[in-house]
Amino acid sequence: MFCLETHVLSDSGRSRVWEYRNQFTEASTMLITHRHNLTKAQAQAQMQKLATFWKNGHGVQVEEGLNQICVQGKLKGVSFSATMVATEQAVTVTGSDPGWLFRSAAKKYVKEKLCEYLGS
Repeated sequence: MFCLETHVLSDSGRSRVWEYRNQFTEASTMLITHRHNLTKAQAQAQMQKLATFWKNGHGVQVEEGLNQICVQGKLKGVSFSATMVATEQAVTVTGSDPGWLFRSAAKKYVKEKLCEYLGS
């Protein structure tokens, strides 16, 4: 979510307008897309295996829908909430942003797991 803010500052009797974008991290999401060479059914089966790994190995909650899998919990000590959707060409993971401190590590971990389960 972006908010456009406007500030009017006086500079020698003239007004200047400054606009800038401010990103609010509490509403931010991460988007990871991993391309694959599998059929949609094979990709969904591999996503289910990955979700089962996270459930058994890390204790996250898993909800399986018709075309998506939702996971929520902690992975490697970082709160994680995401939705995985498979298509014929790619798997898309949309999840909560853990903040600037853990963002790169979280993306790296999820990308590595997608490569492991779906191939590169």
